[in-house]
Amino acid sequence: MAAGILDGMEGKLGHAAWRWLFFIEGAITIAVAVLAVFVLPDFPATTKWLSEEERALALRRMEEQGGATSEEDAQTGALAGLWMAITDWKVWWMSLTLTSWVVSLSFNAYFPTLSATMGFNRNVTLLLCAPPFAFTAFVAFALSRHSDKTRQRFYHCVGSLGVGLLGFVIAISTMNTAARYISL
Repeated sequence: MAAGILDGMEGKLGHAAWRWLFFIEGAITIAVAVLAVFVLPDFPATTKWLSEEERALALRRMEEQGGATSEEDAQTGALAGLWMAITDWKVWWMSLTLTSWVVSLSFNAYFPTLSATMGFNRNVTLLLCAPPFAFTAFVAFALSRHSDKTRQRFYHCVGSLGVGLLGFVIAISTMNTAARYISL
C-alpha cells in the first residue's frame, strides 16, 4: 500500500506523498477503531452471539477472576479493580515482559529502512516488505490453530521465538542480500 501511495500521490492536493501515506493509513486505523466499538462485546450478559451455556461460563470465569460481570459492577468497582491490578505482582511481571517484548521487536517499525539497506529503490523496498508480513500472518494462524488442537503452547511459543532469534543471528552475521531478506 505504501509503495502505491508514495509512487502515485506526490503533489496531489498540494501534499507530499508521505503525508498522504499518514492520512490514508490513519483514516483506516480510525475506521477500524470505530467499527471495533460496535463489534467487540462489552460484557457476556449483553453479548447476543453467545449461547446461554457460553454466557454462563464466561460470567463464572469473570467472577472467579474477581472481574466485573455487568456494566453496573464495572462502574461501581472501577477503583477497586484498579487497586487489584496495581497490587497484583503478576500484572507488573506481565507488564515488564510485554514491554520488553515490544521493545525487542521494534525493528518492525524500521522494516522498510532495513530493507532499503539491501540496495533497492524505494518502491521495490516497500514491495519487499509485504511478503514477510503475509507469510508471518499465515504461520501465526497455522501455529495458533495447531497449538489449540494439540493443547500445547510452550513448544509453539519457544519454537517461534527460536526461529526469530535465528533470524537475528543471520541478520547481524552476513551481508548476503538473500540471507538478510529471509532473516527479516
